[in-house]
Amino acid sequence: MALTLRGGLLLGLTAPVLALATWVPAFGWVALAYFAGACVLLAFDRRAAGGPGRFAVSRSHDSRLSLDADNAIRLRVIERGQRPARFWLRDESPDEFIAERRVFAGSCPPGGEWIQDYAVRPRQRILHRSPARPDGIARRHGGLRRPPRLAER
Repeated sequence: MALTLRGGLLLGLTAPVLALATWVPAFGWVALAYFAGACVLLAFDRRAAGGPGRFAVSRSHDSRLSLDADNAIRLRVIERGQRPARFWLRDESPDEFIAERRVFAGSCPPGGEWIQDYAVRPRQRILHRSPARPDGIARRHGGLRRPPRLAER
């Protein structure tokens, strides 16, 4: 679970109350009670939010993109939970592509879906980069080859 800005501020409000405990010792107990209550609220919020399995996200486009032409991209989010959801979705196309937008705001009713169509325009052909390989170039076919074994003498 990642702590959001609101959650951090909620917990951070404990510090000034705790600082007051330097002069009035009763504020130590107030700070402790506030901190415990904030932690309980965050735990309930986390449980109500659900996990990543609550959403099914897909992206579809043609298998080959045309150079210097608009290529249609379709983003689709299905909400599998029982609560409505508001979200931001970031689609990270390569920097060399001209994209209408990269961040999309959306909402889904319980059990509903959200669909967004947009276009990208590749300016030039690029190699697909992969963070999995040290040189950044992804292999399309084959796997990593093992180094040959050295003969023992």
